[in-house]
Amino acid sequence: IRLSLLFSLWMLLPLFLLLIAQQQIQSTKHPSPGMFGGEALWAVLCVVLAMVMSLALAFSIARQQALAGALERAVNNLPMQFAYIDADRCFRFSNQAHLMTCVLPEQSYFGRSVREVLGEEIYRQIEPHLDRALLGQRVDFELRLPDGDRIGDLAVSSLPDATRDGKVKGLFVLADDITARKRDEAERKRLLA
Repeated sequence: IRLSLLFSLWMLLPLFLLLIAQQQIQSTKHPSPGMFGGEALWAVLCVVLAMVMSLALAFSIARQQALAGALERAVNNLPMQFAYIDADRCFRFSNQAHLMTCVLPEQSYFGRSVREVLGEEIYRQIEPHLDRALLGQRVDFELRLPDGDRIGDLAVSSLPDATRDGKVKGLFVLADDITARKRDEAERKRLLA
């Protein structure tokens, strides 16, 4: 809230300075003999300051957009699945790996509930873990997913996104495909038996 208030003030200040400059120019009925009289100098300084602040704001916005784009590219190139789920249990972001392995990959599921996207069977498996994570606990668990004729295993970590006062706004969810590791462990057990 503090940052948005500061940002709003930063945006309004150039406008305020331009209004002051306009008022100074209009109120100058008897200009000073020099090229830059007192009021005119004040108006020019206000305009220059407003322009500098506007450029600084534009640079800051461009920088933030570039950083957000770089972060999105990095997250989309992670070898594991990543998603953000809000406190209402709706998907707000998913990286490419998560989108590719989604139960409904052909549909966009931004804003849709976890239950709707993953289906009732999988949701029943993960609901207790979501409950704990939304209470503020980091939760690590394994999940077995049916995928047509084969079974897939995921190692899932749910990390709460909490405010400073502890209110959970959502969850960062990381899932790593451990199917090959599970298959190798089962094969080792079979050979050792």
